[in-house]
Amino acid sequence: MPGHFARRTKPDSRKSAALILQLSPARYARGSGRPAVNVLIVDDSPAISVRLEEMLLALPGVGRVTVVARASDVWRTIQMVPPDLVVVDIDMHSGSGIGVLQTLRSAPKQATTIVLTNDPTAQFRDRCLQAGADFFFDKSAEFERAVDVVAGFAWGRAAPGSHLPPCWACFERLPIPAWMFDVDTLAFKAVNDAAVRRYGYAREEFLAMTVTDICSPFDASDLTDRIRRRRTGEMARALGAGQHHAKDGSIIHVEIAVTPFDRPGQRLDLVLAHDVGDRIRTGEALRASEARYRELFDSATDAIFTTDLDLNFTALNRAAEALTGYTNEQAKGLNIASIVTPETLEQAQGTLSDQWGGRVQSMFETEILARDGRRVPIEVIARLVSREGKPIGIQGTARDISDRKRLEQQLLQAHKMEAVGRLAGGIAHDFNNLLTVIVGVSQDMIERLPSDDPTRADAVQIFNAGGYAVDLTRQLLAFSRKQILAPKVLDLNAVTGQLAPVLRRLIGADVELVIRAAQDLGAVKADPGQLEQVIVNLVVNARDAMPQGGTLTVETSTAVLDASAAERPGLVRGHYVLLAISDTGSGMDALTKAQIFEPFFTTKEAGKGTGLGLCTVYGIVKQSGGYIFVDSEPGQGTTFRLYFPRRPASEIEPARNVPPRGHEEGGTESILLVDDDRGVRDFANRVLVARGYAVLSASSTVEALQLCDGHPGRIDLLLTDVVMPGMSGPGLAEALRGRYPGIKVVYTSGYTTDAIDQGVLDPQVAFIAKPFKARELTSKIREVLDANKPPFLDRL
Repeated sequence: MPGHFARRTKPDSRKSAALILQLSPARYARGSGRPAVNVLIVDDSPAISVRLEEMLLALPGVGRVTVVARASDVWRTIQMVPPDLVVVDIDMHSGSGIGVLQTLRSAPKQATTIVLTNDPTAQFRDRCLQAGADFFFDKSAEFERAVDVVAGFAWGRAAPGSHLPPCWACFERLPIPAWMFDVDTLAFKAVNDAAVRRYGYAREEFLAMTVTDICSPFDASDLTDRIRRRRTGEMARALGAGQHHAKDGSIIHVEIAVTPFDRPGQRLDLVLAHDVGDRIRTGEALRASEARYRELFDSATDAIFTTDLDLNFTALNRAAEALTGYTNEQAKGLNIASIVTPETLEQAQGTLSDQWGGRVQSMFETEILARDGRRVPIEVIARLVSREGKPIGIQGTARDISDRKRLEQQLLQAHKMEAVGRLAGGIAHDFNNLLTVIVGVSQDMIERLPSDDPTRADAVQIFNAGGYAVDLTRQLLAFSRKQILAPKVLDLNAVTGQLAPVLRRLIGADVELVIRAAQDLGAVKADPGQLEQVIVNLVVNARDAMPQGGTLTVETSTAVLDASAAERPGLVRGHYVLLAISDTGSGMDALTKAQIFEPFFTTKEAGKGTGLGLCTVYGIVKQSGGYIFVDSEPGQGTTFRLYFPRRPASEIEPARNVPPRGHEEGGTESILLVDDDRGVRDFANRVLVARGYAVLSASSTVEALQLCDGHPGRIDLLLTDVVMPGMSGPGLAEALRGRYPGIKVVYTSGYTTDAIDQGVLDPQVAFIAKPFKARELTSKIREVLDANKPPFLDRL
């Protein structure tokens, strides 16, 4: 940065700009007269102070050079040898350079002060000039220019006595315009070659002019005032900036230094004029560049910040202000420890500190505490910023990742529920085989044993326990979305209306039931029995949340899920029918709300709940193509919102009056029974044989084919599990079709996925889900054998 100077005025006066002399110290030659300029050097670096002392002593006009290495010795030194000019190293380790400037300002004799520094920023320059500096130079780039200022100052103080000063040649060779003028008439008395070249006037033209001829009216008036004030002692010297006019009319931006140069019988001033046009243009370009940078900085959508080496914020852009809640000014000096949450602070500090080890860039996630108390998860990309190879701080960008974190949590929860569902479904599959035997055999015993037989009571107890186990297994399958559904297109208003009497009995007299049914609701497709179970489960939960009574509301309406509502994983935009069940009960906290759909999670005391109610609701809704959400706060009640895809009301299926079936009938047909579970196989075989059927029983498809090879007669029906070792049930049916044209098939399975994978859940395909009772099995067998419609295998 170029050197700067200012006139000595009150502390709050505006400092002038810089004077730069580009004459090398080697060009100065000692004159014949002895000057009277005393120079004080304040620098604790021997290498710099010795070099500077040698260079100054070689200059004409310099008499004595005093070197002080400690800031604390400055006051004592200036009392002993008052300096005319002081060169201060502002980066002294032994004391504050700013303090030295303040000390010099309070001295009885005002000295011209030159600052040398390694921090040439505009902000620091202004501090130094405000503290009393006249010139400001970058030590590494402008050292010799500082010496040139001393040379010019000393030359202007050369002793009178001859027509021309001893170093008049220096005046002529100065690379910047210089002239002398009569203080009283303002007439030019001498100009150097640089002035002639820059201003375009011949030397003779100059000497016929006054200084007001090249100044603007304002600058001419200001110059006259400065001369008056300097001559009356109001100011030590005239320094300033202004605009001059060249001969061709162009404007020359200059900074000038005026020094008295009186001769016998004449009051003269010596003027050094430095053309600062390039600097002004550079400054304007720099300001424009800074404005563009600031615009880009503030228009960035990501938060951008900078810190010093202690991780104190030095700048925030507008996005960072919005993210943190702090303005740029409020954040300055604020340490990152003030806004990063304690849980993530150590990791954030450690990652940023890694920059000192030479990492080019680091990326990490942390969480900040905004000014309004919000916790905001952010992703940070940070890098070390250096200047001239020296680290000065951190620059980084931060992005709010709240939405991403929320989606990640939802996705994690979805995967968790899916994993638990798979486990539940797998367990249910094995249980269904066991329960088929337990329930089927115990029911058969009950029907066969006399009512007074003690064993019959044991069979009843086994049957009841098996029935309870069947319900639990169905709930697990409902949660895992693997149960067998018989969906129909329904009027949801009709379903809630029909359930209303049952619901009122369930909730009791101290809870008010309110049902609100929307008009033009449309229709939903769901299993009627399962949908009723969903409503009943949610109503019972709501009742339990209001032990002192309250209001329970069941409401239907239409809803449209748009892009913002469809941010959850798997959620599809579109038109839905909404079923909302709300209570005025105790509500739930966030932790409870996050777990309510997990199997076996319950807030009820031991023995009061299985923890499968809500997970069953969740599974039924999801398997029906819908979505379920919950809103709840402690003390604010709870609302469950169920969204089902909306269908036209014209698709609603009319209710059918199906006469009750009589007792199942037996038969004499031949049945091929294939199941790899021995218990299921033995139970089904005993039931069918007892009803008169001829049964061939096999544990695998290979064994089944072998039995067929040895069986001379016809086989009328194949009863097979869907999934079998080796060949599947449908594969076996395909193989038997050629041997027994018109053979009928009944599939069975304890796991819906098996049936879906094999394509046997078509409404036209006969299927019986495990666990089944004897009457269910024989009714299905008789129904299929008596059916007149073409068999399924003929349609493959």
